[in-house]
Amino acid sequence: MDHQIQELLRNLVMLGYNSVQVRNIIQAALGDRDIADVSHAERHQLVNTLEEYVRLGQEFVLSYSK
Repeated sequence: MDHQIQELLRNLVMLGYNSVQVRNIIQAALGDRDIADVSHAERHQLVNTLEEYVRLGQEFVLSYSK
C-alpha cells in the first residue's frame, strides 16, 4: 500500500473514524477488491474518495470545536 493511502487512512482514524467505517469507505471505492490488487486508476479513485472523507471529517471537527 502506498504512502499516500496509508497517510489518508491514518488521518481518518485520527478524525474519529473507526475501523469498520474505514473498511466501508474502502469497499465503497473498490468493491471487494484488495488495495494491493487494484489498477492505477482504481487507486487514484480510492485516494480521491479518502481525501473527500478526510475533508468532510475536518470540516465536522472544525464546526463542532467552536
